[in-house]
Amino acid sequence: MTERPSPNRLSAQELHDIDAYWRAANYLTIGQIYLLDNPLLR
Repeated sequence: MTERPSPNRLSAQELHDIDAYWRAANYLTIGQIYLLDNPLLR
């Protein structure tokens, strides 16, 4: 069985953009979790 390349592959720039979005979303999520657990803000 031979594998054929998918015609819908992402470009390097698209992968970079998705990675940057993912990292920013994770950063914001961690910040929100930190603020929820911060007793000084209650």
